[in-house]
Amino acid sequence: MSAYLNQMMGNNEKPALITRKHFIVIARALIAGLAAAIIIIGGAIFVGTATGGIGYILAVLVVLPLWQVIRTLISWQNEEYIVTNRRIIKIEGVVNKHVFDSSLEKVNDVELDQSWLGRLLNYGDIEIITGSDIGENKFFRIANPIGFKRELLNQKESMGVMTDYGVKERRVLSGTAPASGDIPALIAELDELRKKGVISEADFEQKKADLLKRM
Repeated sequence: MSAYLNQMMGNNEKPALITRKHFIVIARALIAGLAAAIIIIGGAIFVGTATGGIGYILAVLVVLPLWQVIRTLISWQNEEYIVTNRRIIKIEGVVNKHVFDSSLEKVNDVELDQSWLGRLLNYGDIEIITGSDIGENKFFRIANPIGFKRELLNQKESMGVMTDYGVKERRVLSGTAPASGDIPALIAELDELRKKGVISEADFEQKKADLLKRM
């Protein structure tokens, strides 16, 4: 986990999966840069043989495709796609950062697109459709897209369990629930949340004690 991502984590928030764009993005930039360098070097040799000094100028231009490859590699290293137990985060930028995040509660659908090559090399496009004003966000050519979608859905389901627990807890603590009916079930649910890391051990013991007092 990068230092920048670590600063963004909320209390009790944990990254469940971190991925980047597939390495094919770097490979494509490398192939394009190599092809451009070969063309420039070939042109430099041809022109240099005919005119002398101009060939050296063309040879210097070979630095440009090399810089493009380095730039792509740096951008790839600093672009992250994260699923936490609360939200989805997309981080872009090296110096100037751009961050997109959306609560798992707002996710309405997740669409996955994979070409035959994407299935072979394990990359694809993920489209997150939410109920927010943004509406949707697409992550292109990310590595392990199936794992990303599966983890997103798993975390969303876990958050649903936590939401149900919150409703029941408020009902019990307000005194409107049967004293001996819901409380044992709620304690069991608390224990499940503790095991999943949704609540801490201290929170579990405190809430458990509060519930037992009402029996």
